[in-house]
Amino acid sequence: MSTKSFLLTLTVLIPATIQAQAPAKAWLWAHSPTTAPYEPTPLYSYNSSGVANAILSHASTGEWVVDLPAIGAPTSFSGNYHVSAYGGAHFCNVYGFGPVATSMRAGVKCYDNAGTLVDARFTLLFHRQTANRPTPGAYLHANGETPIGVLTPVGPGSSWNSTGVVNFIVRQGTGRYQVNLAGMPPTGSQAMVTAIHNGPVRCQPISWNGGAGGTAVQVRCVSAAGVATNSDFF
Repeated sequence: MSTKSFLLTLTVLIPATIQAQAPAKAWLWAHSPTTAPYEPTPLYSYNSSGVANAILSHASTGEWVVDLPAIGAPTSFSGNYHVSAYGGAHFCNVYGFGPVATSMRAGVKCYDNAGTLVDARFTLLFHRQTANRPTPGAYLHANGETPIGVLTPVGPGSSWNSTGVVNFIVRQGTGRYQVNLAGMPPTGSQAMVTAIHNGPVRCQPISWNGGAGGTAVQVRCVSAAGVATNSDFF
């Protein structure tokens, strides 16, 4: 059985104009929390350009900059990032992202369950598509301050849908969102969500099912204390 992935992401930087880029993929396992700079173990790191990914800096406890070389351009913010905590009792999010020369970079922070920054391992996935394709898939960068109850389209530079249609988001209340992915089958699928925030906030998919002519994904964002919080997300 084939699996379809719906990648939902959050970002803090939204440029006025975005240049279309070629499809790209990269992922890594950041296995050495207190080391920087270093290149992650090749067995657990991939870049579609063929150039090695790197952890560029570890400026302070629980904070890193990840470099994905040769898949960016100075005017490109398009693409989707996902960060997952690896091992331990912690969670991670993206606090910033964008192009630097020919690289795509992401700032990552990890927190313990009390909301304190902590050195810990994580994985990161980057995905960019630019054209329609027969295999279902979609992603977006959601604005966490979207007006409540307003069906809001997500622009093409921050969103992709394999059917070529527009993705939408509706904020249902503080920290609660519905993402509408038209044309996406709700079965045999997976939803991934990463908070984009400069503090200890996490976002996660609550459910996804048929709706809006495709799949409707329910997303919830909370603080480390479990308080509902508005946040951008992928």
